[in-house]
Amino acid sequence: MGKALVVVDVQNDFVDGSLAVPDGHVVVAGINRLRERIPFDLVVFTKDWHPQDHCSFAENHKKAPFSSIVMNDITQTLWPVHCVQESHGAELHKNLTVKDQDIIFLKGEDKDAECYSAFEDVYGKKTGFADQLRERKIDELYVCGLALDYCVLQTALHARKENFTTYCLFDLTKGVAPNTSLEAVDQLLHAQVRLAISSDLS
Repeated sequence: MGKALVVVDVQNDFVDGSLAVPDGHVVVAGINRLRERIPFDLVVFTKDWHPQDHCSFAENHKKAPFSSIVMNDITQTLWPVHCVQESHGAELHKNLTVKDQDIIFLKGEDKDAECYSAFEDVYGKKTGFADQLRERKIDELYVCGLALDYCVLQTALHARKENFTTYCLFDLTKGVAPNTSLEAVDQLLHAQVRLAISSDLS
């Protein structure tokens, strides 16, 4: 079986755009160094890939960014417009090392569903990501990217739910806010996601 590096949503809007994660840019160089040093069997870059009328965009509800509403019994945080399909903000950061054999996995395409995780949306609808990994004989995931307290968290939690051995590379992720990042760490540990530092990998 094999191991995969899963780089979550290191896109322009999350690095220095409309929904920039504090210090998000600093993960880029470390991700590049890691992939050159460790012979992963697969490298995946996930991307938020939203239609303009996505349900998570505050302007589509005439609400303020970072407010919330309830949709289908789930509380939905409303975000600034971000990672719209085919936009500059949705592109991977220009300094990331992306190779021809890498996989780009798109998520959040359904306008009616939030999808922080690469594996499933907030209603539990599967994206097919787990099946793609299994087809490539991957059983061990190393998750990093943006943001720790949202898409990295949910991707790692659902990786465990799908019975992948899962590591979260703590030095290669940044969170939106300190309180939610601390909560994310607690959730990861409770789910038996292993926290690791990239320099310790061999």
